[in-house]
Amino acid sequence: MKAVRIIAITLVALTAIVNVVGGAGTTCAAFTPEKYGSMKALIPLQWLYQLLVVTVIAAGLAGVWTTYTLSRARKNSYMTALVVVLVGMVLAVVQMTASRALRGKSMPTDLRLYVSLVTLLALLALRLPGVWRKSGTGAASSGSGSWTTPTGTSAIVMGLTVLTVPLWVGQSHTFDGFNWVYAWDWQVLLAGGLLMSAGIILLALGRFAHRPFAISHSPSAVL
Repeated sequence: MKAVRIIAITLVALTAIVNVVGGAGTTCAAFTPEKYGSMKALIPLQWLYQLLVVTVIAAGLAGVWTTYTLSRARKNSYMTALVVVLVGMVLAVVQMTASRALRGKSMPTDLRLYVSLVTLLALLALRLPGVWRKSGTGAASSGSGSWTTPTGTSAIVMGLTVLTVPLWVGQSHTFDGFNWVYAWDWQVLLAGGLLMSAGIILLALGRFAHRPFAISHSPSAVL
């Protein structure tokens, strides 16, 4: 059942980073829509998109922190995770509705909603009595291995998500043959690389924490 806990926490992390990336990616539509042909239709509701940039990024950052607190089984961390995911879903629906009304399409915002929905289902499954009890979610983590594994896995997933941003949002951010995601190329590489590195270190720490220490006795020690 601990696998369900790790999956749920990892999905919370994925939802968080998708929101951060989505909020940052909305910046062009929110503040300079007149520069891009397909974005000019958003000008009547430019204020809404500016508000979405702030709130979606805030929800994403809250999700990153919630990933950590959920891994440590901090008090109210589960309910906080539910609230953060639900807020992200509402914001995604608002942006999807506005974009479809003004532009006729809403990708990649749709992805944020789908990821949030899957995460919500995973969190609800985690709360099932049998799963909750056996997964150890309700008990505060004492040893480092109990929280470093889900946190490390989450960091790696977030890092991969950031590093692959040009692939999964490239189509909606390509204007005049240029993928504008690459305008932030070093930021993407730095953030993704740091998350990946942090995840690998945390997984290594978790493995080290579970490794038994063998005590060897040499003949001289026995004597």
